[in-house]
Amino acid sequence: MKKITLLLTVLFLTTFSWQSNAQVLNQNASWPNAAWTVTGTYNTGATAFEADPTTTANFSFDDDDAGNGSDDDIAAESPVIDLTAASTAGETWITISGDYVFNFNNDDILQFEYWDADASTWNIIGTPFSADTASAPTDLFCAGTAAPYTTAVLDIAAFTATQLSGFRYRIYYDDTVGGPGWEWGFCFQSPTIVSAAPPACIAPTTLTATNITINSADLGWTSAETLFDVEVVIAGTAATGTPTDTGVANPFTKTMLNPTTSYEYYVRSDCGGGSTSVWSGPFAFTTPVAPIVPDYLNDFTTFPGLAWSEAAGVYGTPTGTSSGWTNDDYGNDVAHANGQSAKINIWGTSVDEYLISPEFDLSAGTYYLNMDLAFTAWNTTNPAVWGADDYVALLVTQDGTTWTELTRWDSTSTIGVARTPASEITLTGYNTTTKFAFYAFSDTTNEDNDFFVDNFQITAAPLSVESTVIEGFTMYPNPVNDILRFNALDTIETISIYNLLGQEVLNAKPNAVQTEVSMSNLTTGVYVVKVKVGNQLGTYKVIKK
Repeated sequence: MKKITLLLTVLFLTTFSWQSNAQVLNQNASWPNAAWTVTGTYNTGATAFEADPTTTANFSFDDDDAGNGSDDDIAAESPVIDLTAASTAGETWITISGDYVFNFNNDDILQFEYWDADASTWNIIGTPFSADTASAPTDLFCAGTAAPYTTAVLDIAAFTATQLSGFRYRIYYDDTVGGPGWEWGFCFQSPTIVSAAPPACIAPTTLTATNITINSADLGWTSAETLFDVEVVIAGTAATGTPTDTGVANPFTKTMLNPTTSYEYYVRSDCGGGSTSVWSGPFAFTTPVAPIVPDYLNDFTTFPGLAWSEAAGVYGTPTGTSSGWTNDDYGNDVAHANGQSAKINIWGTSVDEYLISPEFDLSAGTYYLNMDLAFTAWNTTNPAVWGADDYVALLVTQDGTTWTELTRWDSTSTIGVARTPASEITLTGYNTTTKFAFYAFSDTTNEDNDFFVDNFQITAAPLSVESTVIEGFTMYPNPVNDILRFNALDTIETISIYNLLGQEVLNAKPNAVQTEVSMSNLTTGVYVVKVKVGNQLGTYKVIKK
């Protein structure tokens, strides 16, 4: 079997940083050291067990030379190290550091562990090594280029007297849990274990980023503190040490991000009285591409109408049937009106019909729905008999089960043949799996009445991009290279920027009379800026150079 070396970055297990000089414990393993022991089940051949720390200055095992059928686990274990004095002195943070070489092969385990003398168990310190060191060899690992490591902090503040006095640590390797593996190998130089007093203000750990949208992310971490400073930077940009957000809670929702952008964030604890921890991080995350929803216009000239379909139990308990946009006189007749409209037909003993749209992604912002509607009869020999209680409702669902009525029309409604902004239905706050349905109801059977839908349109950008100005509002510079600035006489509540595909590429809620947004990540072109100031809405065009 030929193995492929994974060219991964060096794993550093440091999750805390602090400045302190270890006082009580600062002990090198001093290999070769006969007080150390080597345990496990492993190939003892010289080509496999390359370096024994009891007799040499290194600990090294070559699993590749051990062979494909060899089931190897091996550990170098320290003698007992009494931590009582360090604990008594308040030096309850323990770390182990040194230099190593490792060629990781996906499923092998290499980690530091400590002995719990109360439970008689070995427990992992931090996380396993899971990446190659630079230019890791495939043989003679101690001849490779060594990389530094420092384990995560082991906090011994809660250790019992037995755990402190009986403390040991080890370097543990297993080629594959539960059976033989065929991996590469490693080499450790003599490690050093130190103790230190924890800082007065402890840095957060276990950073996360969740609920990531095109312009926001929920940033979280683990800490006993309540206030924090955060710095968010573009990935690859050096942190400045100056927070972008101060005095925030955990978790913290970072807004005004840009779509399709990789970020890194750092966080530190604010312990009050001017005391702050060191920074933890970076933690990387990437905002997704803003959904592109091109203008959807169904004039029903294409049979059967872009996957409109039927479903039972859409709204209430309908007893009728619908077969989607099909040429079915009992349901919806796309052939009627010269094949340019869809029809919901109340006929025979049916008292309701329903017609369901395909799925839309409406998660990026505000959308507009518009259509031509008409009540009529099947033909002139069968006049319409829509009753006073009859209606057609437009429904919406985001989970495919719960339907909500957006609006309804009855046979006396004035529903037009021309689509105008006044007849638009505004859609805000919907998700990626939004569907619509027309639901026709009549309380009288044996009717032959039609409700026609034509030019069903959803647009992601405003239907009109003509400029609408707000008194006292300015936006500059235009054209813009990077920072677009806004000034108003009243509070600027929202700013939404769209490209000409109708894709919302930036969204902000500044709640200020002066603000700015960065357009540096946007491509060159024309954009539409929609601004809400107080009760006024403005639409502007801006050119990104």
